[in-house]
Formats: sequence, C-alpha cells, structure tokens
Amino acid sequence: MTNWRWETPRLRDDAAEAGERRTSWLELFQDLVFVAVIAQLSQRLSEYVTWPGVLVFVGLLAPVWWIWLAANVYTERFETEDLSQRVFTLLVMIPVTVMGASIHGDLARTSATFAWGYIGARSVLIFMWARGGWHNPVVRPTTNRFILGFLIGLSFWVASTRVALPWRAMLWAAGLLVDFATPVFTFRFQDSLPRFSTRLPERSGLLVVIVLGEAIAAIVHGIAKLGEVTPLAIATVVLTLLVVFGVWWVYFDHVMGRPTREPFWRQGLRSYLHLPLVIGIVAYAAGVAEAIALGTRDTPVPVRWLMVSAISLTFVALGLIEWVSDSQNAADRSPVQRMLVRFAAAAAVLLIGPGWMPGGVLGLNAALFGCMVGQIADGWFLRRRLAVTPGAEPEVATEGVAMDDVTLVQP
Repeated sequence: MTNWRWETPRLRDDAAEAGERRTSWLELFQDLVFVAVIAQLSQRLSEYVTWPGVLVFVGLLAPVWWIWLAANVYTERFETEDLSQRVFTLLVMIPVTVMGASIHGDLARTSATFAWGYIGARSVLIFMWARGGWHNPVVRPTTNRFILGFLIGLSFWVASTRVALPWRAMLWAAGLLVDFATPVFTFRFQDSLPRFSTRLPERSGLLVVIVLGEAIAAIVHGIAKLGEVTPLAIATVVLTLLVVFGVWWVYFDHVMGRPTREPFWRQGLRSYLHLPLVIGIVAYAAGVAEAIALGTRDTPVPVRWLMVSAISLTFVALGLIEWVSDSQNAADRSPVQRMLVRFAAAAAVLLIGPGWMPGGVLGLNAALFGCMVGQIADGWFLRRRLAVTPGAEPEVATEGVAMDDVTLVQP
C-alpha cells in the first residue's frame, strides 16, 4: 500500500531487501509524456528530410532522452512510494511538456522556450540528486560529482537563452557534452554501490516498445497525408510493419535479456547506447512516413538515405549493446562475434539501400526486411542448434525476474 507521507529518500538495494520492484503506473505515465515529445520530433523530421533537419532532430531528441534516463536512474537509486515521488515526477513532466510544445515552428523563436523547459526539468533532477545524497552519505561521492557536473552543464543552457542561433545550439551541445561525461567520473564510486536491478533494462525495453508503437503511428500519419490508400501504399505499409517487427524481434529476443558484464561502466554504457537505438527507430519511421506521403514510386534520395542510415544505426546500436552484455550460456556466440554480425548487417544496408530504385520505397523496405530476416535467423537458428547440440549447456537465467513469458537476467 502506498505511504502518503513525505519520506526521505533511501538507497535501494533489491538484493538485500529480497524484494522485486516492477515498473509503476506512474513511470508508465511519465514514459507517455516523453514519447509524445518524441512523436512530435518524428513528425518534424518527416517534414524536413535534409541533413540540417537530421541534425536538428538529433539535437532536440538527445536532451529529451537524457532527462528520461536521469529520471529513471534516480528512481532506481532512491525510489519512494510516497507523495514526494509523485510531486517530483510531476515537476519533471511539466517542463518536458513545454519542450514538446516548442518543437514545431521557427526554432529561432521557439528554441529559447525549449531551453527553459530543459533547464526546468534538469533543475528538479539536480535537486532530487542533492536530496538523495544528503540523506544517504554512502552515495555522496557520486551525487556530489553529479551535482557539480550537471550544474556546469546547466550553465551552458542558461547562457544559451541570451544568444541567438547558431550560438545557442553550440551552447546546448557543450552543455550536453558535460552532462553526458559527468557520470563517467562516478563509475568507480558506483562499483561499490548496490547493483542496478532488472527494472532498469525493463524501463529501457518499455521505452523501445513504445517508440516502436509510435513508429507505426508515424506510418499511419503518412498515409493520412497521402489522402488515398493505394495498393503501393498498402504494400509499403506491410513491409514497413515487417521491418519494425523485425527490430522488435531482434531486440527483445536476442539483446534485451542479456546480463551486463562487470564493471559498472558497462552498465552505464549500455544505457547510453539506447540513445542511438531510439534515434534510429524514430528516424526510420519519419523517413517512411514522408516516402508514403509523397506517393511516388521513385523515393527521393534524401528520404532513402534517411531510411537506410536509420536502420544501419539501429543495427550498430544493437551490436554495441550486445558487446557490453554477457553471453546467455557457455555455448553462445562471444560478444564480439554478436557485434560483428550486427555490423555486417549495417554495412549491407548501407550498400544495398541507397541505390535501390525499382519500386521506390517498396523495394527499399524489401531490402531492409531481407537484412532484418538475416539478423533474426542468425539468433533463431543458433539458439535451436545449441538446444540440440550434444554436451551444450542449457540456457539458464540466474537471478531473473519473470515477466509473463520473458525472463530478464540480472545485469
């Protein structure tokens, strides 16, 4: 039962508490706010399929994702079931919503509002980390570095509100660089803290599956812009669904459930690598939406490059996530082998995709799906072969948390 008192945050240790924490309804609600903002970014990218448009898309998505990750890491360390958790979550959601509302339109006018939204959300999170360190001295070497680094990064964002583009964008990049680098200086201190529970990979998985759902929504939006449902559009949608389904299959069957190897920096890197994964999924959906909306058989070159680059980035991110993860059993491929398989698929996509003109986006999606099938088959048949190989060790998930038919392995 929820305790409505205003409690002090305490360092969570699931192993010592012998408890199992699951994603709460509040966290799911918070995710929907972030994904709503990501959906607006996808729509903006589909309207500006150019290299500058891609840079703007990445520059706006990265700070949104960073706030999402910071909020989840704090919850993993100091979650309480009281009024304070709800209040602070709401205080983060409000400025994030402001960021989403300022995405469209002329960035020369709206980017300052976006910056103030980021400043508001980061300020709340910095206060939360300071509060957690104050009440838990063992965490102070980590929280003190967080606070110092994040305040330095935040100062760049505050300064950006006083200048115009492109200087504003440069200050954002500098602030994000400081923010992203700050946790690196805490990894050796976090090695002595309780290990993150299985819920953090679960949170990343939930974001990925919601983003995949938004990819489908972007495709539907592209058909709506087309104004009519043609056989070519239907075929394109079917193949696009197969590609998106293939990403889901590879991630949730072959990547997500793998344990993270020691030391702690691997777990931190694994979280970071979900940013290019999300960028790849959203950018691919934006490219397909624009290709469908154009209604042409010969997909424009920028749209084709956006689609193939996005799927290639997705494969690279999946490979790197597997590299920092451990094998699921002794007979499994090594992390390096798994990474090279993903990298090979990324290279194939870049070689095949841009020059695939017959049938426009239809043929391009067919080529992408062919690479996706190869990725699925690699893991699928390897798993089946290991299951029947004499002397092969059975796959056993240790310290796992069962979620219906899926077992998450303790990272």
